[in-house]
Amino acid sequence: MSVREWVNNNSAAATAAAVVLLCVALGVIVWNNASGQRGMVGDAYFYDLASDELFLHDLENYPPVVGPSGEREGVRAYVFACGECPRARDIRGLSAEELEQQTDAFIAYFERWPERARAVLAGEVEPDDEYELMRVQHEGTEIRAVDGDRWVPMESGPGADITARAAERCGPNVQRQFCRP
Repeated sequence: MSVREWVNNNSAAATAAAVVLLCVALGVIVWNNASGQRGMVGDAYFYDLASDELFLHDLENYPPVVGPSGEREGVRAYVFACGECPRARDIRGLSAEELEQQTDAFIAYFERWPERARAVLAGEVEPDDEYELMRVQHEGTEIRAVDGDRWVPMESGPGADITARAAERCGPNVQRQFCRP
């Protein structure tokens, strides 16, 4: 007896099996969405502000993260190149200065989430109101120039200045390239 014949002869059982399978699939989708995952997978460049070194870390956590120094000083580092991007294994452990001296790449800026925004996004605390989650997703990121010491909202005038300076680093006729590990 083929599958088609069995389904035709047992339509009630086949329908019940299809409903159970659909419920399991929906359960898996809901479970994954409720688990607080960011939706970004893979590694990115991070920089340990305590030890001044570039390292790789997964994107499942909101910076700052624990870096090679053992301190929670690991911030996201946006690495760009004015030519070809270097291989991750060749630049891991370098300081921002060494990266620029040894390659065509540079760190445009650092990124972190303020503690409250990080905790809300990670699901560690409840938002104060129904709009806080949207606010921190849109406005929560802070950036800092590599040679600076002041963290500013990315969506601010000073934040725009930092990203604009990074865009100009390669000159007018050279294409800037975003580097991924």
